[in-house]
Amino acid sequence: MKQTIKWAMLIAMAFSQVSCADDMTSSRMELDFRKGGNYPYKTAIRAIPNSRPDCSPIYSWEKNYYQPHNFPLTSRYCFDENYFPDTMVLEYAKWKTDEEYEKELNIVYPPQVVDLSDPNYNNAMAIIYKKMDDDIDKLPASAWHKVVIHPKEMLQEAKKQQRLKGKGYLPSGTELLISIQIQKDGSAIVKTNYHWFTASEPITDWAR
Repeated sequence: MKQTIKWAMLIAMAFSQVSCADDMTSSRMELDFRKGGNYPYKTAIRAIPNSRPDCSPIYSWEKNYYQPHNFPLTSRYCFDENYFPDTMVLEYAKWKTDEEYEKELNIVYPPQVVDLSDPNYNNAMAIIYKKMDDDIDKLPASAWHKVVIHPKEMLQEAKKQQRLKGKGYLPSGTELLISIQIQKDGSAIVKTNYHWFTASEPITDWAR
């Protein structure tokens, strides 16, 4: 299964706070690496501690296969509820285009299967993941860039932003989007947006 996420020009972090019936609040965090602009390169992303790449469940059978520590094709990362460290350091680097890495690493993707636990499929993908992982490890230290974020502070700021906005209901949660736009020279521009949602309705209104 070939994935097509390219050089990430935008990193978005989403926090959600959902109020429960007993007035307890559970919070979850999501990092979203997105392509922004027409830039042909893929992003190499160092594994983020305590995250689930692609926000998918982690099955026991997956541990039997190669687990990379660099993710050139993953765009989203999710975490357990209420996991908000004081500081997170995100590392990323420009890697290669689709054509470059497929040709240079001799990548041939196996046919897509219905059963993702199929051993033949996973053995083939494990070989591909290791080739990519090893190649990314060859990038020099100077190729890597860092973005330092403070999730706990961001969550507290999101709580301060909760207000009615004249809609006639109390929002059941707040979502905070932190966009880190990565420039071609590796620098970053950070922007934030907030919006509310309710338990019975989709995302409703933006507050800037």
